Amino acid sequence: MLELTSKVDFEMGRRDFRFFFEDICGFQLADFHKEWYETSEKNKKICVIASRDHGKSVFFRCYLLWKMAYNPGTEVLFFSHSQHQSIDHMGKMDELIMTTPALKHLKPKRGWAKQLFRMSNKSSIRAMSVGKAVRGAHPDIVVLDDILSSEAQTQLKSISTWFYTALLPVLHHTAQLCIVGTPFSYTDLYSELRKLDGYAVKEYPAIDEPTGEPLWPERWSLEALNQRRSEMTSIAFTREYLCKPIASEASLFPEEMLENAKDDTMALSYYPDPDGEYNYYIGWDPAISPDRSADYTCMMVIAMDENRKKHVVHVHHEKGMDFNSQIDKIIELNARFNPVIIELETNNFAMAFNQVLQEISDLPIKPFNMNRMKKEALIHTLQLHFEQNHLSIPYKEEGSTRRHMNTLLNELSLFTMLDNGRMESLGGHDDMVIALALSVQATKEYRENIVILDSNVWQSRLGVTDV
Repeated sequence: MLELTSKVDFEMGRRDFRFFFEDICGFQLADFHKEWYETSEKNKKICVIASRDHGKSVFFRCYLLWKMAYNPGTEVLFFSHSQHQSIDHMGKMDELIMTTPALKHLKPKRGWAKQLFRMSNKSSIRAMSVGKAVRGAHPDIVVLDDILSSEAQTQLKSISTWFYTALLPVLHHTAQLCIVGTPFSYTDLYSELRKLDGYAVKEYPAIDEPTGEPLWPERWSLEALNQRRSEMTSIAFTREYLCKPIASEASLFPEEMLENAKDDTMALSYYPDPDGEYNYYIGWDPAISPDRSADYTCMMVIAMDENRKKHVVHVHHEKGMDFNSQIDKIIELNARFNPVIIELETNNFAMAFNQVLQEISDLPIKPFNMNRMKKEALIHTLQLHFEQNHLSIPYKEEGSTRRHMNTLLNELSLFTMLDNGRMESLGGHDDMVIALALSVQATKEYRENIVILDSNVWQSRLGVTDV
């Protein structure tokens, strides 16, 4: 017999999943976990694509327990990428049941097998590995937990084939299917399900791209995520934590190429070399938009020596800069580094920067009107610079160097060639890459004389006043 308190808890858990998850099972139900619960309850077939270490397995383990505990006779199939992994999940479920007073009664006195739990209320759960035959099964719920374990296209294709031809046919139309995992490829099963109307597919990266905020700050703060980023390759972090899968060999800037470009003896600097051994060039990718998901403004300063070897010197990377602030900043950088050329991307509104600067100064602005062909040419030139070791990335553990350069390296790693032959960034932002590519482009341009006007002078000439 259950103790009275356990009985009360058990009955409260029946009515309230949050109570079951937090007060009975002892875990924190974050807001995004609540979304998973609501999505699972409203849809027969769901696919949750989520960052590593954000409670995917724990949540669905508890969700299955909740469904089985309060719906006697529920049959569950639980799949992972290997039998060992599935049994490991079963072991953790068994431990949770046996250490939770309100759930102990679910385990019969005779016990159960490692891969098959038959509960006292006739519910059951069987652990299986992906690829196993499921003919003859009639599950009420099927969970696929991290069934992908390799980037190999043959394995990814094999899993997709098994899913469509072996698993789906045994599911009754009333059965519930929950798929959860981290993506491996833009051609994997999760990507295929996005294109099908019968699945509710939701994505939960560790960092929200539009806002830059962490998904679960109580467990993974932005500082902790940046620390983890510094401990992994850019491509691995992007896939495992940002849910953007790309194999290194598919990237135009593969991991080995970028690793070779890192120089951990150099740091970013706000000052030019005191010995005057370099010429400086600036790439400027402007952005003006109130949209939170809009690109950042990026100004990238590179130095080139007499052998045409280049390295990044300084980065200004900021979202939400208004027109005047960008004019002030480029004048400031020009005064400090005395660049040979400032290569400015001048599509749409950005032409106004060139017009204003021509009127108020003799800054060495070189407009670059971007289109797809020119952008691809820029990226290919940048790729060639890295391949030939003509461009170095400062990577000393000093100041903001690694934070800025990790952002750049991440953006670079997400450039790939699509099946249609088009070059594309699979990330949400590419402003640092474009600024770097523009600065490299600037090294080809002709030097002009420079006359500097400070912000008070240019604003007075234009009749601009501070608001």
